[in-house]
Amino acid sequence: MKKPLLSAALLEVVVPGAVLLLLSFLFWKFRIFDSGVNPTIEVGPVDLYIEIPPMNEYGFTALRAGHLPLWNPYQFCGEPFLAMAYVGLLYPFHLMNLWFDVLTSLEISFVFHMFFGALGMWCLARHFRSTSLGGLCAAMTFAWSGWLILNNVLPGVFEAITWMPLTVLLLDLVLEGRRWAWIGLILALTCQLLIGVPEILLHTLYAGGVFVLCRMVEMSWRGAWRSAVRGAAVICASGAIAVLLAAPQLLPAAELTQQSARAAGSLTLAQALYPGVIPAPQFLRAAVGNAGAVTVGVLPLLGLGLVIGWRRYRLVWIAGTVAAVGAALLVFGEPVYRYYFAIPVIGSMFRRPMKFLDIYSFAQSLLVGLAVTRLQTWSDIRRRELWLHPGWLAALAVGVAGLVWLASLREVNWYWVAALVLLLLFGLVGRRAVRLGLLTALCVVQAASLFFTTGDTHVRPVKRPEIFHRRQELLDTLKRNLGDARVYLSSKFWFWPDLTAKQGLLNKMAVSIDYEPLAVERYARFFTAITPGGNPTSFGGAAPFAGAYYLMPGSHWWLMDLTGTKYFVMLRGEPGDVFMSQNQAEFRPIYDRAFARVFERQHVLPRAYFVSRARTLSSPDAVLAALDTPSFDPRLEVLLEDPESDPLPAPAAEASAAVHISSYEPERVEIEADVSAPGYLVLTDLHYPGWKAFVDDREEPISRADYLFRAVRLAPGHSVVRFEYQPRSFRIGIALSAAAAVLIAVAAAWNARRTN
Repeated sequence: MKKPLLSAALLEVVVPGAVLLLLSFLFWKFRIFDSGVNPTIEVGPVDLYIEIPPMNEYGFTALRAGHLPLWNPYQFCGEPFLAMAYVGLLYPFHLMNLWFDVLTSLEISFVFHMFFGALGMWCLARHFRSTSLGGLCAAMTFAWSGWLILNNVLPGVFEAITWMPLTVLLLDLVLEGRRWAWIGLILALTCQLLIGVPEILLHTLYAGGVFVLCRMVEMSWRGAWRSAVRGAAVICASGAIAVLLAAPQLLPAAELTQQSARAAGSLTLAQALYPGVIPAPQFLRAAVGNAGAVTVGVLPLLGLGLVIGWRRYRLVWIAGTVAAVGAALLVFGEPVYRYYFAIPVIGSMFRRPMKFLDIYSFAQSLLVGLAVTRLQTWSDIRRRELWLHPGWLAALAVGVAGLVWLASLREVNWYWVAALVLLLLFGLVGRRAVRLGLLTALCVVQAASLFFTTGDTHVRPVKRPEIFHRRQELLDTLKRNLGDARVYLSSKFWFWPDLTAKQGLLNKMAVSIDYEPLAVERYARFFTAITPGGNPTSFGGAAPFAGAYYLMPGSHWWLMDLTGTKYFVMLRGEPGDVFMSQNQAEFRPIYDRAFARVFERQHVLPRAYFVSRARTLSSPDAVLAALDTPSFDPRLEVLLEDPESDPLPAPAAEASAAVHISSYEPERVEIEADVSAPGYLVLTDLHYPGWKAFVDDREEPISRADYLFRAVRLAPGHSVVRFEYQPRSFRIGIALSAAAAVLIAVAAAWNARRTN
């Protein structure tokens, strides 16, 4: 008796799953991969080209070698790597990078996650009793929606959005008391935490929260309030366990975020950073006109009237409508977004209102499935009864209003016209078979209105892998001569096809500035001080985390010297290039081609050095101000922020010192020093929590030196100093994750025993 039931259950998922996989592949093939029509724009979507591939290459190359990359020494003066959660190094579905190259993995991930999101929406729609045709229509609407497809150039965001339907499904199953649903919910939430895009997970929880609240009200109305409370408690516990499981990545990421330039902001700053607001008229025009990020096809607005008031499906249409309208109001901006932004912690965490289109697209997709289901149930209804139904009249009224709106804009949307004509024909004919045929045609129009209007025209990186290595001759020349020094790669190149950002990671070469969404705030302040008022994207400007810090004739070069930057790769003709070419006593040209020149800075400060004098100042701002004076000489004195427990004695004469970096690895640096007097060994790498120092195998405290760097006190004589990155946040995260795994095993065993 169980075999037919099992076979039916498998067919319920396998057959539509195969269809959805094929459709996902076809969309990728024809609307993403083959539609790059402007080959001259090779670095269009910034993250897809200059951020994600190099970061993934660095991280997964280390994993293939059996090494977990906790630290990245190749951008700025060092940054934690695992803490940059958006890389998603621990996300299970990214493990394909261990077997495929990074660029190929990006394409596989796109197809897989589109299919995954579509299948999740199918299962959710069927769970809410949509018909098979309604489930397929909902799945395609979600997978091909404008906002999701727009984010194909932001792999982490795209992947995170596709988890929304499955997460909402699991939340509802937990509330219903399904036996093992809580384990699925834990795993789903953990995976989303590991993707590293917390704002999308937060939006998923908003959408899921609407459905949870509606379900709890329904259950309480039926007298099952105890079950509702119990289910809510299981949901909260599942979320807490998911956080514990993801703690090895979450805790380091939280530690970095607290120090990043993005950590704090105001509404004014938010609007300056991301004007991503879509006013209501523009939103409506995009929705009816079927273009842009707003589009979810022609059927959602037409079908909304069909489902509102449907008693049998009131949970779905109430929750879906609330989610869609609430998201749209946030996308509109004022005044709703201002109130949202004022919410402590979560309100100001993410600053782009239009990102709420993920909730809007999700809710509208679910409502589309319900609208198709409603029409399918009306396939036997009499024409007179149909034309007297308020839902039918509302759908036609919306269709006519849309045509009038488009006519006032002197625009025509033929998909809208076709959908309205098919609806009218559905109401005019009476035969069931014909109506079902018209309904199928309506779903085809809905799919076509998405397939042919969403997509991407940028050339995919996998088709142009050479973009990351165009100027390898120049880079190899730098690597041969660089030693322990750093390179300044002008950010003028970052959006060129010649020298993309992240060349430091790609070539294992220390670069003193870089594009980095989670850059430490002190970098923004420090590099802004180098060229005051000359960096439009530096701290206080449009994007404090972008790292686009330019050099000018009036730049404070002595501050740049503190970073140990020896080589400067400049775009020919930019102000810094002109200044260096005119000051060859300080900047020796070593490379000269049509588009770029490389200068070697004379008398550069070494990566590690010794000073016998120290001065403690009252605040970080005071230290930066003291550094920002031409009279300050870092070779003679180090500026500290914390008082010394045992101040250095005044040196009778300048101390002699020999300092040599004997070993340099990302998480371990070993330095040998011979000094004639007590003082401080300064390493011009970022001072950051988790670094420990050992002098002759004895742990010593690390002082923050010269605003950014590390310093360790040395006694006279020979010393071997070892810096090791042992982040406490990661160790605690591992312990919490292990405890959560044990807790899940115990709970699962108890649950199995209780139900047997």
